Amino acid sequence: MKFKIYSVFLIIFLLIYSGCEHGIAPRSEPPRTGFSGKIYFKNNWPNDIYQTRVVAFRETIRTVADFNIFNIGFISDTIPYGVSEFTYESDKNPLIEPVAGTTLKYIVVAQAIVPTPLPRRQDWRVAGIYYSSEDSTKYGSVTIEQGIFKRNIDIVVDFNNPPVQPPN
Repeated sequence: MKFKIYSVFLIIFLLIYSGCEHGIAPRSEPPRTGFSGKIYFKNNWPNDIYQTRVVAFRETIRTVADFNIFNIGFISDTIPYGVSEFTYESDKNPLIEPVAGTTLKYIVVAQAIVPTPLPRRQDWRVAGIYYSSEDSTKYGSVTIEQGIFKRNIDIVVDFNNPPVQPPN
């Protein structure tokens, strides 16, 4: 009889501890891949805006043809109208998520000026641009590396002093 009780306890003990890797230790999350930043909005928002997003392109927009879906490397979730600042993270609800191994060379705050925008230059206005931290006259770029999350990709949007627009 004692043998059966000890056998039952041994079986229960083995079942409990064989399925446990690290006891009650928290599950480790894989490292994040992507980038984040804060957008600072200055002055009054225009009234003709239908949506605002962070959009990152693989190549700088030099011609109308460069503004196309194949050149887009990231599109954020919609930024609420009228906010004074907004924090974005490329791995939180993106419309298009960045892919590791991609370099994003033109990162902007883009605003749709039509109710149902398409990836056409005439449907969007550039409101702010990410500039290099080393040279504020040059566009900043971000290379997406697997397991690395880059921060402080910040953009200032000054509605009274908009950037030069890409070709239309």
